[in-house]
Amino acid sequence: MIKNHTKTDNWSVENLVNSITDNSNKNKILIPKFQRTLVWRPNQKKEFVDSIKNGFPIGALLLYKTKTESDITYYTLIDGLQRSTTLKQYSEAPTSDLFFDDTNIETSIIKDLKNLIDNTFEIEELTECIVKWITSLKGFEESKGFSSFSLSDHLNETLGLDKDLSGIKEMTQKLVPYLEKIKDDSNISSFSIPILIYSGPEENLPTIFERLNSRGTQLSKYQIYAAAWQHYELFTISNTEIIDKIKKKYELLIEEGYEVENYDGSKKFYTTKFSKFEYLFGLGKLLADKYVYLFSGNSKSEQEDSIGFNITNICLGKPFSEMNLLPKFLAEYKLEDFEKCIFNSIEFVNDCLKGQIALKMNTTKRISIVHTEMQIVSMIGKAFHSRYDDNLKEKDNWKDSKTKLKKNLKFHYLFDILKESWKGSGDTRAYNLIISDRYENEISKKQWENLFEEWLENDLLKKEKTRVNIKDSSILFYKYLYTHTLSAYEELSDKSFDIEHLVPVGRLKALATDNGLPISAFPNLCLLDSNLNRKKGDETYYEHYDKLIEKEEKTEEQAKIELENIEGYSFTDENDLEFVKTDFTSENYVTFLKNRFKVVTEKFYEHYEIK
Repeated sequence: MIKNHTKTDNWSVENLVNSITDNSNKNKILIPKFQRTLVWRPNQKKEFVDSIKNGFPIGALLLYKTKTESDITYYTLIDGLQRSTTLKQYSEAPTSDLFFDDTNIETSIIKDLKNLIDNTFEIEELTECIVKWITSLKGFEESKGFSSFSLSDHLNETLGLDKDLSGIKEMTQKLVPYLEKIKDDSNISSFSIPILIYSGPEENLPTIFERLNSRGTQLSKYQIYAAAWQHYELFTISNTEIIDKIKKKYELLIEEGYEVENYDGSKKFYTTKFSKFEYLFGLGKLLADKYVYLFSGNSKSEQEDSIGFNITNICLGKPFSEMNLLPKFLAEYKLEDFEKCIFNSIEFVNDCLKGQIALKMNTTKRISIVHTEMQIVSMIGKAFHSRYDDNLKEKDNWKDSKTKLKKNLKFHYLFDILKESWKGSGDTRAYNLIISDRYENEISKKQWENLFEEWLENDLLKKEKTRVNIKDSSILFYKYLYTHTLSAYEELSDKSFDIEHLVPVGRLKALATDNGLPISAFPNLCLLDSNLNRKKGDETYYEHYDKLIEKEEKTEEQAKIELENIEGYSFTDENDLEFVKTDFTSENYVTFLKNRFKVVTEKFYEHYEIK
């Protein structure tokens, strides 16, 4: 007769965490030696906690009951280390930026606060201000600074509200219910965790654990959609390029030994009916191949990439939390018309950005994509909703919006990347931007100055002692700068350039042995002819030409002409780098960085007529 050694129970999150951390608790959980190490990434931890907040199923934890003594029952954790550790971490720091971001504040709350405080503020500006305040705290208790008065004072100072004490007190009273709502939404202590308790032979534990963790990789949310959307009606796809991508996926799976149901690879495949999941998968793959500067096309063809799902969802104007209903929303439109509007919107964004981000500068190296997918998705969504109404008809004011977006979109792209505004998932931010005028508005010179000053300040704090990879954001800035400097001939010819250091790395390494220096700070970078860069070694290019003249390999007139050409790219003159020969100190190097910072930022303002 088969014996059932397992029973079920439910523990609250608070009880579970106490069982791990509190030795006096009536239940005590121990970690066995065969458990794996912590492997969850930050986004997995956040998604797990968000699942609890939304009441989603999270699976059961498996415990082994070992003994009971002194009224304490001891358990061994068999399955659920990642989940248990994440809950412990959340209970200790629920306001950390690992778990709390703009997705944890309902948009309705921000809209109410916007009207309450000052309607001139952008939703995202107010959200960012509140999120920064919460993530600077140690918890949601008043003793740890989580109070409406503290938030009032923070908003007043950070946003420059200029409220006196009575104004702050009034705002404090109005903020109370909103903070209570945020706190309540973040409290998961009473959430019930399903527990399986095994009490059979102990020697079976390693085998049980091994089998539990050999069930294959977890499904992505898109693969889950594939299963969840099966009840939606199938349909034909007119775009054969999208079908090509679906076909390629199935052929690769067959090559790896899988069997694909109802697929024979014949021409009939192009006239068959497809699911919404297949369509969105194929759409994403096509977009990644067609718009290489907007989307990364490096993933395997069989992977369910997010591009088609996210773009379709934002063009439908739906919050990303409702993506599970995407087929229902998509069915309201004629697919060919909707698809055409999507491609028009992507083409528009691509045209707005490609003048800067497609600049190759170096024929032998393609710079990796700097932006996040959600940043580009937000721009495409904004272009779509600025141009088309709910019936996919072009809006009367599109001409005016088009002019503003064409002028300003490329600046918001660079600004947000340098400011690192798109860290995290970006779902809520992307959705908010399609109903905001931010992308149509100019970025003021003062905003640029503040951003560049912060960028320089952070770069100057770096203590590098050897060569480090130049940051993609620095290369992007110089792409914007050199868009107005490189001639069409130089860009289209075989001439090769490097983004390189004006003050050579070798010289800086020798100077940085003790305390380190900001070797690759962005003001020390410029575009140099590849041949020159490789020949000059650890010399400045002025020192290199001095030697060429000394060796009579160049005349002074030849050197002068060539140096003037180089100075057109480097935005320097000989006096700027004279200190490297005469008085090479850390202090003089930092002074050089600050001076050249002014030069390159002024060039930026000049090129783009930012006044």
